[in-house]
Amino acid sequence: MLGRLFKHEIKATARMFLPIYLILFALAGFTKGIMELDRALDNMLFKSVVGISMALFWISVVGMLYIALVIMVIRFYRHLIKDEGYLSHTLPVKPWQHVLAKLLAGAVWQVTSIAAGVGAVVIYFLNANIWQDIVGFFEGLQEMLSNAGLPVAPLLIALAFSLLSSLLMVFAAMSLGQTSARHKVGMSFLMWLVLYVITQTVSGALTVPLVLIAMPDLENGGMNSMNMIMWFALGLQCMMGTGYFLTASLTLKRKLNLE
Repeated sequence: MLGRLFKHEIKATARMFLPIYLILFALAGFTKGIMELDRALDNMLFKSVVGISMALFWISVVGMLYIALVIMVIRFYRHLIKDEGYLSHTLPVKPWQHVLAKLLAGAVWQVTSIAAGVGAVVIYFLNANIWQDIVGFFEGLQEMLSNAGLPVAPLLIALAFSLLSSLLMVFAAMSLGQTSARHKVGMSFLMWLVLYVITQTVSGALTVPLVLIAMPDLENGGMNSMNMIMWFALGLQCMMGTGYFLTASLTLKRKLNLE
């Protein structure tokens, strides 16, 4: 049943994501085209059009980092808490399966949105040497991280789990907020603030002492200490994400209060 829920989430959300990606690629192509035209015309009025188009493009690219989170949060609210919740919770599906299906769909669209943003940037900078430039960029990024003493693999995994944990924290906050008789959205936001403060407090209390202990080794370029800190942060993200997941699932199971 979880597989069916996941497929349904992907199909339902694809109707929102795919047009956004197409608009982004079209904007990238349009911006690239008018930039080339501007070089030929060298017109001041046309330059203002180019400036507006460039601004919209880069705002859209940055927005790709958040669009999956926003859409999946809206989907969670409408499908499990608002009117659609009456139908969703009558299905022979446990609340944790609903939460997990939406989390997996959110992960897929998060990766896809980042890939779409990268693809749009490739179109924007398209030239004869684009592939060499891309390879050079990632090689330079890896070298910069290595010189800074940041292990690439744990860093990427930690970033991925951080995105998932952030989505789960919002799910947990909305699940807690829906228990309120009134002002469910406002209470959800308040619960998110509470969870955020708790998360930052716990993370700081556990991580800062570890960093202070490892500081002498880090100052001497100790990669083992950096790896230890990164894996510790990853484990912390997993534990917090698990806590958010259990909070959302159990609250929807035991304290469901639909609008």
